[in-house]
Amino acid sequence: MSRQWRNAFPSSGVKRSRSGSYPLGEGPLALHIENALGDATIVVDPRADGIQWMVEGKAEAVDRTDVSCVDGVLQVIHGGRRSLFGERMTASIVRNDDVDVYLTVPRRPANAYVNLALGDLEVRGAEFGPATVRIGKGDAEFEALGPGPAALADADPHTPGAPAGAEAATESVVDVKMGDIEVGTGGRLRLSTKAGDVDVHDMTGDVTVKVGAGDTAVGSIRRGDLVAESGLGDIHVGVPRGTAVLLDCHSSVGDVDSRLTAGEPDPQAPRVSIAAKTRLGDVKIGYA
Repeated sequence: MSRQWRNAFPSSGVKRSRSGSYPLGEGPLALHIENALGDATIVVDPRADGIQWMVEGKAEAVDRTDVSCVDGVLQVIHGGRRSLFGERMTASIVRNDDVDVYLTVPRRPANAYVNLALGDLEVRGAEFGPATVRIGKGDAEFEALGPGPAALADADPHTPGAPAGAEAATESVVDVKMGDIEVGTGGRLRLSTKAGDVDVHDMTGDVTVKVGAGDTAVGSIRRGDLVAESGLGDIHVGVPRGTAVLLDCHSSVGDVDSRLTAGEPDPQAPRVSIAAKTRLGDVKIGYA
């Protein structure tokens, strides 16, 4: 979607790439990525030998992209720090200065911040998070997004790259202005998009979803509490059989349909709750 939009601008200049690597010490790793125009792909691969990076795009834009790794903080900055929605972003679009970022890291970052003004984010491999992700226009896709139990066990407010006085992160936040969010497996998440769909295939912890216009789908809620709110769109949730469910569902204009069997739950059954509300759309709860 965003790539097609970018291609509407005529491209000029020679395309090229830069790449490199950094050794990874024993301490925690933090990621800081800011890209005014372009996609980002992150792979968490325990087999990787250190940190591998590559930036690819028009030669001039690639040369202006800053890549560094100091004290456990890997930074990739294209378009100017904290100015992605201002003059530098506008200049990048006019010049079609898109730069795609590719990273491979050998273990889950203890702290991650990703800010894309116009571009897609794809995260593959082992669990990613806690993380803060903000996208202006583009899609966000995660194979596994946390933090999970292992991340919570070693959560540390003194992680490199964390703001002074910060508390240890206990959730991941993904905020998209226009675009879709897809999570393969995840829990302890706050997901929001003003215009787009949210799809969580396998929910393993608390998840809050807020959608302006778009559909929400949770394939299977195995653990945790789901709070889903949509202004315009449907909400579909699947529940594994044998799970005790507390439902609070409402639609101002639309149908609310639960296909779950009523009855006294087994005291040993896993328990989840679903609070789903849409102003215009249907709410459907069924078995996964």
